[in-house]
Amino acid sequence: MSEFLLLLLIILVVIYIRKTNRLSEAIQLLQFELRALKAGQAAAPAPSEPRVVTPTAAPSPVPIVPAWPEVPATATPAAAAPSATAPPLPRELPPPPLPPKPPAKPSRTRAEWEALVGGKLLNRIGALALILGVGFFLKYAFDNNWLSETMRVLIGAAIGAGLLLVGRRSHQRDFRIFAQGLIGAGIAILYLSAYASFNFYQLVPQEGALLLMAGVTALAIWQALTYDALAISVLGWAGGFLTPFMLNLDFAQPVQLFIYLALLTAGLLAVAYRKDKWAILEPLTLGGSYLIYVAWYAEAYTSRNFPLTFVFLTVLWGMFLGLEVLRGLRSVASYRMLRHLVAVLNAAFYFISLYSLMEQEHSRWTGSVTFTVSLIYFMVMLGLQHRNPAATQAVTRLSLTAIVLLALATAIEFSGFKLIMLWAVEALALLAAGAHWRRHYVWQMALILLAVTTVGLLFFTTGALDYKPLSNFTPVLNPRFLAFLVLASVCFAGPFIFKGVDHQRSALVRTALHYGWCALAFILVTAETVDTFAKLMQSAGGTRAAYFGSMRDFMLTVVWAALAVPLALAGLRHGLAALLYCGLAALGLALLLGVLQTLLPLQPLEEFVTLLNHRFLSVVAVLAATLFLMRELSRQQHSRVWVRRVLIGLTVAAVLLFFEVLTVETNDTFARLARAAAEPARARLRHLQPFVLALVWLAYSLPLLWYGLRRQALPVICSGLLGLTLALATGLLHTLSAFAPLADFVAGLNYRVAAVALLAAGAYVQERWLKQHERDQAWFRWLLLGIPVVAVLLIFELITAEARDYFDRAILVLEQASAGAEYSGRIDQLRNLQQLSISGLWLLYSILLMAFGIWRRQQGVRLLAIGLFGITILKIFFYDLSFLDTLYRIFAFMGLGLILLLVSYLYQRYKAIIFEAPDGSKAGEKPAAGSC
Repeated sequence: MSEFLLLLLIILVVIYIRKTNRLSEAIQLLQFELRALKAGQAAAPAPSEPRVVTPTAAPSPVPIVPAWPEVPATATPAAAAPSATAPPLPRELPPPPLPPKPPAKPSRTRAEWEALVGGKLLNRIGALALILGVGFFLKYAFDNNWLSETMRVLIGAAIGAGLLLVGRRSHQRDFRIFAQGLIGAGIAILYLSAYASFNFYQLVPQEGALLLMAGVTALAIWQALTYDALAISVLGWAGGFLTPFMLNLDFAQPVQLFIYLALLTAGLLAVAYRKDKWAILEPLTLGGSYLIYVAWYAEAYTSRNFPLTFVFLTVLWGMFLGLEVLRGLRSVASYRMLRHLVAVLNAAFYFISLYSLMEQEHSRWTGSVTFTVSLIYFMVMLGLQHRNPAATQAVTRLSLTAIVLLALATAIEFSGFKLIMLWAVEALALLAAGAHWRRHYVWQMALILLAVTTVGLLFFTTGALDYKPLSNFTPVLNPRFLAFLVLASVCFAGPFIFKGVDHQRSALVRTALHYGWCALAFILVTAETVDTFAKLMQSAGGTRAAYFGSMRDFMLTVVWAALAVPLALAGLRHGLAALLYCGLAALGLALLLGVLQTLLPLQPLEEFVTLLNHRFLSVVAVLAATLFLMRELSRQQHSRVWVRRVLIGLTVAAVLLFFEVLTVETNDTFARLARAAAEPARARLRHLQPFVLALVWLAYSLPLLWYGLRRQALPVICSGLLGLTLALATGLLHTLSAFAPLADFVAGLNYRVAAVALLAAGAYVQERWLKQHERDQAWFRWLLLGIPVVAVLLIFELITAEARDYFDRAILVLEQASAGAEYSGRIDQLRNLQQLSISGLWLLYSILLMAFGIWRRQQGVRLLAIGLFGITILKIFFYDLSFLDTLYRIFAFMGLGLILLLVSYLYQRYKAIIFEAPDGSKAGEKPAAGSC
């Protein structure tokens, strides 16, 4: 242990020499720059006196005009109209001469390097060598028992004192660097001698050794002040704080330890206060004091030491706080960051120590004590500001410390939603105070506290997002709702408080606060809605729980849309972009959730009622909110470029959402009917469902296309055309399907005929609308060509299916009646008639299309008729020829020949009319692209 302490002292001496060397170099550099500055000023020409031009007729003395005349705050009448006897003002004032630029630091010369090595480096090495030599000599003498133990200690003390005396004489002869080396070596030897008197030889008791080492520390501090040597003061600091460890003080008796630490800290702080440039002593002293305290606390603290420990910590904290106040009264602004660090660490160490001290046995008083400390900081700040308003740095530090301790005291005393509400109120008070007294650091701390409160509420407060226990939950009447409401209200009031704040970021702060309370409101209504239905699901169970689960998701869309409307309206009418964006975001989320949830079947299906269910009503409510906001936004689309894109997005989302709800309502209606029906009725419902769905889509497409064409709204037009396309495609896919049940089929008088007729009529109406707006969009012409083709094919499929199902029903009746050769022949006859009838109907349909095309002069219709003729010819030549009996073949081919000859005759007879375009162009000219 003794060897380790000896090595530690040697290291401290080396540190001391290194620090002294650096300080000496800095002093020498400053002296060199001062000499260079004086030389530059001597070489510069003296500034000429400012010429003052005065009239020669009045030889009055020239007034002395200062280089920078002071301008009075208010002009007196005499100054506005000078008398005739007043001296005339000078015409111009020459600017004052600029100070010469400081010369660049030159490199050291040989003489300077020689002085550095010979005067400084050798001094430091010599001091270290002397210390080591004395140590080795004493060790050798000790090993050989040349000297008694008392003599050894006295010799060490004498050598140390002698070095101090030699250092003093050297300093008087202006050998300052040499003197500092000797004094540092002497202090180290005195420490070593005092340490050896107790630890090695037990010549003095522990209390005496403590006094000796304390005396050496005081001597080191006195020597540091005398010779203005920071390195010696650092050496004294190290010796002072190493003394309790070197002397193995009994930590079980803390009184002498605490008195020693208090006196040592007071002495070092007094030195730091007197020598402002020795600011490094403050953090060193603070760290050393709390290091010894932590070591004692971990080893020897008991509950009976509580009063003494509390007093010691308070005294230690008070000394550093008092030093900070004294500097504030003197308006000391040097070493700003270091002083900030010391002040923060002082408050932090004191709070942590008090917290760990009181939480063991007096935890119920921890919050009160923390609040008291915060109040002390606040009162000290007020007093300092009253005594010295210029002490802005100290006032800022004290204010921020008081705010932080107040927040910590609140967190110690309260928890959960109470803590959130109190923090929010504190943030509001700080925000108002900072804005009123124009203290930016106060309202900045308020914003930080608001951010911490929000994060604490959302991520660290139990029950903030899912209420616990759920059985105690009551919508709106619960502490979570109150906490969210208080915090959101503070964020809402913040922008109004900030209106009077003149700061470059005040607009950004107001915007952030608006976003904050909007987000809190959104989270609150979401959590309340989810927990309300969660409680209902918990108490219901079974199918009712599934019902409430489905209702919860759709109710969220309604709640979000209801929140979006006032937010967006307030943003539009008051010019608050943050509110407008939040409202649109909430509406967008409502539409997105609605689109996703609508795709799922409604549960349970037994409680489904068409159009009178929560899904349909929720979608209607969301769409109403969307249409209302779209109308309000449309008034702003000329002043705001992005509004048009938002309108397009909302339009597409709303159209898609209503399309989905119509589709699932239709499907769920048939699913509900099919579940309650018998098998024949289920087959009828399965066959009827696609036709009804196609008609629903057609009915939805009609108003969309009409409104889109009228308002020139391209997204709405595309949506309407998409609905028409899906309706016609569904009709084409299912028209040829077999009628079910076939026993209920009545040719020409069934729902399939009615559905196809309505689809064709709807297609015709939309084709006429597009014809009227043909010039609006170039691609409308392709639609004018495609819609008639699809309608013709749809009717073609209907004719085919009706003829096929008519004979299939007759065959089914015969098959159900009986079996035998007679009925088998009858069935074959019906099959031949079926194919013959289909071919005949195709030919008749082709003739009607051809006649219509000739009459209306529509080439597209005539080409479709020719195409159908081609299909009929292929069927008769390849299908009927192979499967029909001879008699039916004769009728088929004769009918085909007569009809084709008739068509050829019509083309020859009315050639001029057929090939004459509707606009009167000559035959052979290309018809208009849009005709069909």
